[in-house]
Amino acid sequence: MLDSQQVAQLLFNHQLATQEQIMACWPYITDGKDVGMLLTEQGIISRQTYQEMAAYLQTQATPVQAAPDSYPAAPGSQAPVSGLGEPPPGEGNEETFIDLNDANWSAAAPDEEEPAHKKSSRADHAVKKASASVALPQNEPAHGADTASAATPSPAPAGAGFAAHAYASGPQEPATNGGPIVVPEKLGSEASWQELLAYSRHHDAADLHLSAGNPILLRRYGTLQAATSTSMEQSSLRGWVERALTHEQMQDFEEKGDLEFIYTLPGWGRYRVTVLKQRRGWDVTARIIPNRIRSFEAAGLPEHCRELTKWAQGLVLVTGPVGCGKTSTLSTLVEMVNQERHDHIITIEEPIEILYEPAHCRITQRQIGPHTLSRDAALRAALREDPDIIVISELRDLDTIRLAVSAAETGHLVFGTMNTTNAARTLYRLVDSFPPEEQGIIRNMISESLRGVISQQLVPRKDGSGMQPAFEVLLVNTAVANMIRKDEAHQLHTAMLTGKSSGMVLLDDSLRALVEKGIVDPSEAMLRATAPKDFEKYGGRR
Repeated sequence: MLDSQQVAQLLFNHQLATQEQIMACWPYITDGKDVGMLLTEQGIISRQTYQEMAAYLQTQATPVQAAPDSYPAAPGSQAPVSGLGEPPPGEGNEETFIDLNDANWSAAAPDEEEPAHKKSSRADHAVKKASASVALPQNEPAHGADTASAATPSPAPAGAGFAAHAYASGPQEPATNGGPIVVPEKLGSEASWQELLAYSRHHDAADLHLSAGNPILLRRYGTLQAATSTSMEQSSLRGWVERALTHEQMQDFEEKGDLEFIYTLPGWGRYRVTVLKQRRGWDVTARIIPNRIRSFEAAGLPEHCRELTKWAQGLVLVTGPVGCGKTSTLSTLVEMVNQERHDHIITIEEPIEILYEPAHCRITQRQIGPHTLSRDAALRAALREDPDIIVISELRDLDTIRLAVSAAETGHLVFGTMNTTNAARTLYRLVDSFPPEEQGIIRNMISESLRGVISQQLVPRKDGSGMQPAFEVLLVNTAVANMIRKDEAHQLHTAMLTGKSSGMVLLDDSLRALVEKGIVDPSEAMLRATAPKDFEKYGGRR
């Protein structure tokens, strides 16, 4: 069995487990189970992370510094020594930590012993500071929780691998000279995988595209832009992919032909990566996940959308085309609940993109694949876990929609996303997913449970500085509920016109306001409008 104090220090320094999680397991350590095994059983760290940690510890001649004085000694172990409470790398501390960039995993010892009260204070500060960023991988398994492959891998070679896996979903190349990643001025085939990702975020791209026979492309402000003048070779692309994937992920990709996973780069946030095979070779797309959850004001949401987070039960949908920022808007609403209520939030995602830090709520995040077989299986399980709020990353099939509506009817507040462009089409999509003989019943259920629909589009700003959201907001009142029940969704436009005073917003009105303020070009608004001819008077042209 591993020394629990050494395990605790590694987990804390690399932000794979919080001090509270480690302390909660401490009384249950036995001769057969160390703290790492207990955390693995709870799903806080992945089995591969534990195996790599074991392989590393077994090769060390010099014991790793263990837990601080605030930890009780494990049964049958030596008294704890100081060190666990130190901030992780990059927090401005150079005394006691394990350096992620150090291939030999040498622990730097302090020059002199520090008083216990100062160490305790710094430990508390480190925990608070470590939890301040949503984007950094806190309490996140290195592989299992945020990768598409749920297979249990074999242990890593002795003494190798754990440093690379502590923050990422796959092995990372060492940064230049063992130091931090430097954003190159220009991209080329000599750039590392990490430099490509860092370059993309630095230049405010939404996506990075890598494809054999094409230049490196960045999607910035809605359009693809070439970041290189020369085309990529298949050998370069293959090298990047092989360094980004674990051995098990590579096997899964070779068998299935496509793979989706989350990659975390220290200091540069999280990326949702899709790898697939195509006619000309391999293709990689990396979506840059925002580093922070935007506030309600920063998200630009209409004011009355605040009320949608205050319901005790019901269904709230965020809709829009692919890539319009639905996940970001959903995370803003969930974080508002987290800050303002004292409830249990369960999220069901594929994959987990935004990491939430509990404020006043208990938050349980589950990923399809590593944590559960399917959305409907996760939803069925969630109903038995005493949830107040259930968050579903996408309502895409009949079973998921059926369970989401049922959960909303049985006293839960359900947030979800759908790939529909406006409120009326969202209602048609919900109802038409069911067989004809069930549609009358489901209309009644939706009329009673639906609280609101936020539909959004992203429009390039006229000054070229970014993307501007335009919103359509449907708030379900008595009149709207009657229209849904009577299958009169075609009259929603009229209901939303008359409901402007109560906070409803039409997409065309939102676009018109952006055009009149000079924020977006009339032609861009015209491409997204429900009634495009109305924008001809502003000079809009298709």
